[in-house]
Amino acid sequence: MYGKQEKALIALSLVDGIGPKRMSKLLSMVDEPHEIMQADDSLIKKIIGEKAYKNYGNVVRSSMVEDHIANVEKMGIRMICRFTDAYPSQLEEIFDPPYVLYIKGSLESIPTDKLLGSVGSRAPTRYGQQTAYSICKEAARQGVTVVSGMARGIDTCSHTGALDGGGTTIAVLGSGVDICYPPENIELYDRIMSSGLVISEYRPGASPIANHFRSRNRIIAGLSQAVLVAEADKGSGSKITVDYALDYSREIFAVPGPINSQLSYTPNHLIRDGAHMVLEPGDLLYEMNWAVKRTADVSFKNLSVTLSDEEAEIVRPLMNEELSFEELSEKTGYSPDKLNSLLTMLQLRGIIKQHSGRIYSI
Repeated sequence: MYGKQEKALIALSLVDGIGPKRMSKLLSMVDEPHEIMQADDSLIKKIIGEKAYKNYGNVVRSSMVEDHIANVEKMGIRMICRFTDAYPSQLEEIFDPPYVLYIKGSLESIPTDKLLGSVGSRAPTRYGQQTAYSICKEAARQGVTVVSGMARGIDTCSHTGALDGGGTTIAVLGSGVDICYPPENIELYDRIMSSGLVISEYRPGASPIANHFRSRNRIIAGLSQAVLVAEADKGSGSKITVDYALDYSREIFAVPGPINSQLSYTPNHLIRDGAHMVLEPGDLLYEMNWAVKRTADVSFKNLSVTLSDEEAEIVRPLMNEELSFEELSEKTGYSPDKLNSLLTMLQLRGIIKQHSGRIYSI
């Protein structure tokens, strides 16, 4: 299953002390990865340091690679190595691309087109949760794969929205793919694997330590053609992902929020500095030319607006009369949570209004 070039990359990735930077220096000495094993030992030692060189010797002179491959396969995990056809082409463009990716899930390969990175606060407001969920849900309905980090908050909402939209999603972890972190996301983790992928550059069993998350952010940005920020405060790790995305010439989208909210700091400043403003899913989808299916067109106030089928089910009865939340729930059959989410998005777009007593009108 794995050729000699792949086994050489896997071997180097198993050496403690050799990361992407040192790997790149080593590979720059040879034409093909397997030739490293025949390279001058003193030169290798000079590049990776004495401590890493001892680890290198232990890996190269043992059956560790074969044992590792066997163990990974038993766990239902696949490895994708750089310089192979299966390796996603967009990651070749990034700074320090991972040489070995561990993947687990239902997709045969990592998609290379129509990928949206969605990042934000681990403690978002209800507004942030709803917007991330709704945008990613509609994106998934249009065939977009949502990429995020499966963290608490916006990441979780983004993955869930994509899955509820009947689409695919990829979780890039800061741990081994066999570890669900945070642990309360185990149900989401299982859902992602059933219709998408969980991927990581860290070997199985690797713990979710702090410096892993910064590194994984470059992969989220690298895989994606566009990155969306819903809510994120000034010091959020989301800005790291955005910075990587800008370095990789990706498109940046942001959802505006109240200027007095700390969680609106990053998206509002991104918009001020030139990011695309997102007021509805269509803003992102049409800018990226990703809208492949038109949704329902509904006319009101002499205007024509494009609505999803679910939104149209709410707007049509409101064209005739004002309705309460309970009446809308009865007419549409939607659950309270779903109806509340749809109503919020319609209000943000200025299509409907809410009055006291949770009465809605056009």
